[in-house]
Amino acid sequence: MRRITELSKLFVSFCFFRNQPEDLPEANGIALFKTNVYLYLAVWLVALSTLEDLVAAILQTGIGLATTLSYIGLVLLASRRLRLFLRTATAVIGVQTLFVIVSFPCMVWLQVSEPGEILYPFYGLVLFGIWLLAVIAYLLKMSVSTSKMSSSLMAVGYFTAIFGSAFALFS
Repeated sequence: MRRITELSKLFVSFCFFRNQPEDLPEANGIALFKTNVYLYLAVWLVALSTLEDLVAAILQTGIGLATTLSYIGLVLLASRRLRLFLRTATAVIGVQTLFVIVSFPCMVWLQVSEPGEILYPFYGLVLFGIWLLAVIAYLLKMSVSTSKMSSSLMAVGYFTAIFGSAFALFS
């Protein structure tokens, strides 16, 4: 339990731009990665199944995870830092999971809102999305050792790949 608390604090510190993926513990890296993937799958399935049917939620979650891991792998391979894949992927997946947990009330609020009240939860989700974009840009900047502009463009490319694949498949 103590380890989970320490890791949660580390993921929260990523969200406030305090730590970098290399600060994740190296021991049991694969176990930590697998745990994060399982948590990611569970949280995203619950969140998406409240918005869509279960089959679409399963497909969208799987495609999102595959796109995330592929994008991180390609970025790190292009920058010749593939050795940081496990830590960077763990950090990005952990932060995404944390953001889904925190933004879940806005998702539910969006679903139950009357047509005139829909803007408030929508603004909340947009703010969480912008913050997540900034955190992912920061994590990529720390992993690839590049400029803020380059990492911001990589993060926008990542979001385009994630939402583009989901939109293309489910529109």
